[in-house]
Amino acid sequence: MKYIRLLPVMLFASTITIHAGMVPFTEDPYTMQASGNIVALAQRSAAIMNFEGTYEVVEPKKAGIEINPWNKFIGHGVNPQTQNNFIVVNAEWFKGIPEDQQLFLLCRSFAYFKEGSSSSLMRMLPYIFIFFGWIFLLLL
Repeated sequence: MKYIRLLPVMLFASTITIHAGMVPFTEDPYTMQASGNIVALAQRSAAIMNFEGTYEVVEPKKAGIEINPWNKFIGHGVNPQTQNNFIVVNAEWFKGIPEDQQLFLLCRSFAYFKEGSSSSLMRMLPYIFIFFGWIFLLLL
């Protein structure tokens, strides 16, 4: 009987659609909001990867490239102020590569956001070594 009270909540929760959302980035001295075509490509790659979180897409300014040389290409991380995932894309470099490679690099960032820095198989690797170590000891 007490579960009947949860029925409206479960019905409401089942109708909510969860999807990725690009959050506008507030400009700072080192980065700025990415251009529209890069944001559109990022939204397309988020849909391909079924990413369901919030993210920011930014472009580095000249000062941002001088401070961090990795900003000359593409990078990703977590914004320490907003705790949102972000992708840094150098538009000048990014426009020079084919669109399928652009899509791959953005999808790679979203895969990092979903899986973390290592895949689930790599996280299981120590347990696999322990398991085979015990098997080896038992066989000796």
